[in-house]
Amino acid sequence: MKITQVEVFLLHDRFVYLKVDTDEGIAGWGEAAFHGGRLTAQMAEALGLQVVGHNPFHTDALWQQLFRTGYRIGNTGAYMAAISALDIACFDIKGKALGTPIWNLLGGKFRDRVPVYSSLLQRHLSPQQDVEKVLARMEQGYSWVKLHTATAWSFDQGKDGTIETVKALRDQCGNYDQLKILVRCESSLYDARRHESGTGLRGTSSLTL
Repeated sequence: MKITQVEVFLLHDRFVYLKVDTDEGIAGWGEAAFHGGRLTAQMAEALGLQVVGHNPFHTDALWQQLFRTGYRIGNTGAYMAAISALDIACFDIKGKALGTPIWNLLGGKFRDRVPVYSSLLQRHLSPQQDVEKVLARMEQGYSWVKLHTATAWSFDQGKDGTIETVKALRDQCGNYDQLKILVRCESSLYDARRHESGTGLRGTSSLTL
């Protein structure tokens, strides 16, 4: 089996997906990490050219080849996101060709159920807007909700609404112990400590910073 083509798809100028085609008619899909957007898409297109003609079953060899080729670029960011998307797609091909779930190729089944959370994916909402969205997620059955109330990317710019939002959630979401809140980790160390200490949030087991 040989890789014949890699197509890259950029959605909303942010989300990067790719499709790896083979000469046996089996295609695999991969998703890049959410960082990078257009840059990650361009990187995936460049790396995709390097894997054409290779056997997608040789996932470890392909990963090492791509990683070592770009060692001067670094081991984080758009480059690694693009590699991960290609790696996922090759494992997708493996699973389809062998007629088995990918988890069977990665050590086997570990559990029957996996807890998931819902991310609001919106920043700069008012506390009340966050509450309304969290309540909607709870009605859908989620017990973990991820907020984006912190100032973006650890920069102390703008207003951090974490404290006000969590207080509003406590007031309006009924039994708070049944709802776990994850505050996006872009908080600076200063803000994270401020959230936990002296604000009524200390000791709240269902708040994760």
